[in-house]
Amino acid sequence: MKRYIIYIWLALQGFILHAESIDSLFTRVPTDLLPLLERNARLDLLDLYNYGMTAKAENLYEGTSHLLVKQKDFLHLQLTDISTWSLKRLVTGNDTLLCCIHTLTRPAIASSIRFYDPQWQTVDIDMPKPADSLFWQPADSLSHERLAELRTRIDFSAVTAFWSADSNELTLRISVVDLNEEDRRDAQQCLRPVTYVWCDQKFVLK
Repeated sequence: MKRYIIYIWLALQGFILHAESIDSLFTRVPTDLLPLLERNARLDLLDLYNYGMTAKAENLYEGTSHLLVKQKDFLHLQLTDISTWSLKRLVTGNDTLLCCIHTLTRPAIASSIRFYDPQWQTVDIDMPKPADSLFWQPADSLSHERLAELRTRIDFSAVTAFWSADSNELTLRISVVDLNEEDRRDAQQCLRPVTYVWCDQKFVLK
């Protein structure tokens, strides 16, 4: 009988975690994980967004942060002029996993991806590390010499990550913002995004 009660309690705990709104999760993000936005600023963002108004609030840099997208399991912020931050809730069985992506565009563009449990304890996840060749799809319209030149100029370590707002798809892209206009135009013809699907506690290449 006692074991049966424990099973019911565990099931209820899983239900409560799954049922927690993205609004509540956002307000509970620890300060050390999202230091620029105090709790009152987060609440202001949520209130404005939920009322269909422009969701902006002052951050600790005395700049303006914007809540751009909010779905049932996803939230995306323009945190500062040079950074974005997103929160994605992933559910697998009775487990809830929280993923935060912080992307900086200066001085160098890159995304930092971290996973947590509902108590905001770090969870180690085997993140995919796609080979450069997965991003590179040479355009027939460019010469071999031009393609070779582009390969030397593209920084394949400048990877940005984006969750889909309404699915468990994580898309990785190579940034070309630091290239000149001509190189950027040609590089965009040769680079493709790489997408993974979170499936049964692991990433699967789409």
